[in-house]
Amino acid sequence: MFYPEVPDNANTRQSISQWLGYNHNLRIGDGEFYDCENLSSDNYPLISPRKKRPVLASLPDAVRGLLYTDGDLAYLSGGTLYLGSASYDLSSYMTDLESEQQLIKFGAYLLIFPLGLYFHTADRADYGSLGSAYTAPEGVTVTYMVCDETGNALDAADPDGYQRNVTASTTAPKEGMKEGDYWLNTYDGGLYVWDADASMWNVVLTTYVKIQVPGSQLNTRFAQGDAVSMNTSVPEINTGSIIQYVGEDYLVVTGLMGDSVMRTQSTDSTWRLTIERKVPALNYVCVSANRVWGCYYGIVNGKQVNEIYASKLGDPKNWYCYEGLSSDAYAISLGSDGCFTGCIEYQGYPTFFKENAIYRIYGRYPSEYQLVTTNCRGVQDGSYKSLAICGEYLLYKSVADVCIYDGSTPVSISNALGKGCLYYNAVSGACLNKYYISMRDAKGNATLFVYDMDYNLWHKEDSLFVEAFTYSVSGQMYGYAGNKVYGFGDADNMAYLEQEVSEEYVKWYAITGEMGYEYPDYKYVNRLTLRAYLPIRSEIVLSISYDDGPWQEVGVLRGPGTVKSQSFSFCPTRCDHFRLKLEGHGDVRIYTLSRTLCAESEEP
Repeated sequence: MFYPEVPDNANTRQSISQWLGYNHNLRIGDGEFYDCENLSSDNYPLISPRKKRPVLASLPDAVRGLLYTDGDLAYLSGGTLYLGSASYDLSSYMTDLESEQQLIKFGAYLLIFPLGLYFHTADRADYGSLGSAYTAPEGVTVTYMVCDETGNALDAADPDGYQRNVTASTTAPKEGMKEGDYWLNTYDGGLYVWDADASMWNVVLTTYVKIQVPGSQLNTRFAQGDAVSMNTSVPEINTGSIIQYVGEDYLVVTGLMGDSVMRTQSTDSTWRLTIERKVPALNYVCVSANRVWGCYYGIVNGKQVNEIYASKLGDPKNWYCYEGLSSDAYAISLGSDGCFTGCIEYQGYPTFFKENAIYRIYGRYPSEYQLVTTNCRGVQDGSYKSLAICGEYLLYKSVADVCIYDGSTPVSISNALGKGCLYYNAVSGACLNKYYISMRDAKGNATLFVYDMDYNLWHKEDSLFVEAFTYSVSGQMYGYAGNKVYGFGDADNMAYLEQEVSEEYVKWYAITGEMGYEYPDYKYVNRLTLRAYLPIRSEIVLSISYDDGPWQEVGVLRGPGTVKSQSFSFCPTRCDHFRLKLEGHGDVRIYTLSRTLCAESEEP
C-alpha cells in the first residue's frame, strides 16, 4: 500500500537553542521540560547539571537548627551547639533535645528559639537561658525595706557621717526634724523628705524597695534594668518591676511599702519567694531595628493568646519592660483569628504572616508603632521556613502557590510547577538570586526546586528534603537533612568541619513536552542533531517516545573533552505526537538540539 504524497515543503527542520527550564503543564513550549532532574540555570541558555553537593558535616544526632554567622557555620545537634570547628554542650539549659529550633543572630549573640537560649559568639564562655528564675529555699528570712536607689537604708548615715531619721506614722512629725529626714505616711502611703530651708515636707517622687535574701547570689541571675515578676508580700512590686540595682544577696526596685519602713517574711512549705525574668512563648522570631520580634498563637496559663511581641531595645533578655521609654518592650494583641504561620524582617520592618493575611509593624519606637494588615495570600501553615529574601523580593509558599512579595501585594510565580502547586512543609533559602525550595507532596514525597530570579526559570533537582537553609555573604548555600549538613550552589564551601565526597558525579535527565500538535497530519522524526560539550568520562543518552509509548534509545554521545556535534539517524515511526528525553552524567553543556520532522497525510 502506498500513502498519498505530501509536498516537500511539509518537511521541516526545527532547532532548540534556548533551554527554558521546568514547566509541568500539559502544553509547554520548545526548550521547556515537562520533567527533569538535577539541572541548573548556571549556564543559561544551555543545559547543564547542578554542581556537586558535598557533605560538610555528618553528626551522630539529627541537626535541629542551622545558621551561618561571622564566617562560621553554626548548627545545633542534640544538646550540642557546633560553631565552626568548636562545639559547646548546652544540654543543661534544654528541656527538649529533639525538636526543631530557629537560630537567629542578634549582634554578638546567637539566639535559639523556642528554647529561649543565647550564646555569645565573642565571649564563648557566656551562654545560657534568656529567661532567669530564683526560688528561695525553706527557712530563709526575706527582708523588705524602704531604701535609696542603691539599696542603702534611708536612716543610714551618709558618707559625711550625717545621720538621717525615718518616721513612719499616720501624721507628719511637727518638731525635731532636720534636713534630709524622711516621713513615711502610713495613712495614704506617701514618702516625704524634710526641707529645712522651706520648713516643709516635700514628696519623694521616686521611691525604692530593697528585697534582701541571704545567700541568694542574685547578681549572677539578674542585671540592672531587668523586668521581673515576684510573689513578695508587697503586691505593688510583684508585676513588671524594673531592677534598679542588684547586689550579691539583694535587689532594688521602684515601689513603696506604705505601712512600714522595714519588715521580714520567712519562707516555709507554703510560701517560697520566687523572682523571675520571663520570656514569652514564641512560635516564630526575627530581628529588626535592634529588637527581637516574635509572635504566638495558643493557650498560655488557660488564656487564649494571639499576640506580637518585641524585646527591649538592644536586650533580647527582657520582654516585659514598660517604663514609658523609647527603649521599652512592646506587645500587641490581634483581633483576627487563626494561627501565625511565620515571620521575617523585610524592607526594615518586622513582617508576620497567617495563611490569609500579612501584618507589618511600622514605626521607630513603641509609642509610634502601627500595625498594618493586608488580607491576601499569606504563608501556608507548616511552611514558615519557606520565607526567604531573594534580591530585593520576599518569596514564600502560600496554600496554593509560591508567591513573590514586594511590600504591596503577593504575586504567584509557580505556574510552571503545575496547576495548584499542591505541596506542603516547604523549606527555602536564597542566594545569588536563586530561590531554593524543598517541599513534600500529598504522599509525603519530597522534591527540591530552584527558581532563578534573573531568568524567571524553574529547575527541579532531586528528592532531597532539606530541613533548613542558610547562606554566607560570599554566596554559598548550606542546608541540612537528617544528621548531615550539605553545601549547595555556585561558590566554594568554605565553612565546614570535615568535608566528605557525597557525589562522584551528578546524574540528570530532561523530558520535553509533547511535540507535533501544531501539525494536523501524521508525522515522523528521522534525524536528531545534538551539539554539546562533554568532558571526558561524561555521557548523554538521547531517546524518543512516540504517542506516549515506551522510550526508544536513539543514540549515545560520550565525552571527548570538546564541543561536538553529532547527528543521530534512525528508522522513523509514524505518530501523532512524540517526546524527547536527554539523560546522562558528568558536567556536560548542551547547546542545541535540532530535529528533522516529516509530515504525511492521514492514513486512508
